[in-house]
Amino acid sequence: MSAPRGMAERMQRRLLPPQQDVASTPWWTRLRSSLLVSGLALAVLLLVTTNVYWFSRTSGLQHQVAEQASLVASLTDASAISLQADAPAPNAQGVVYASAKGQIALLCVYGMPELPSDKAYQVWLSKMANAKAEGCSR
Repeated sequence: MSAPRGMAERMQRRLLPPQQDVASTPWWTRLRSSLLVSGLALAVLLLVTTNVYWFSRTSGLQHQVAEQASLVASLTDASAISLQADAPAPNAQGVVYASAKGQIALLCVYGMPELPSDKAYQVWLSKMANAKAEGCSR
């Protein structure tokens, strides 16, 4: 038995979506789809840029943390030198941890008064031949 006349064309029309001519598509639909593609491309570019930025920031911080951990680990045999407060900051306390070879030191201070925003604390180092002779106690 053969298929009825026109059945193949009717089946194709039912199974295949209708072909739309670009000219028959409204201009706002074409504009909306192009803006959507442009917006998605911009979003991907922005995401890649921010990921690169944060990756470089965290890599730098990881390097600083590793360097500080190495310095702290080198102070395991360090001697501690207590610092005494003077009149401008009577509640301040401090300790200097110096490595045995004198190559690395860590300064810790506590109880320093808060400074105005246009001021900053400074640390001055001087080479001392003998710490006990200068009045520091170990």
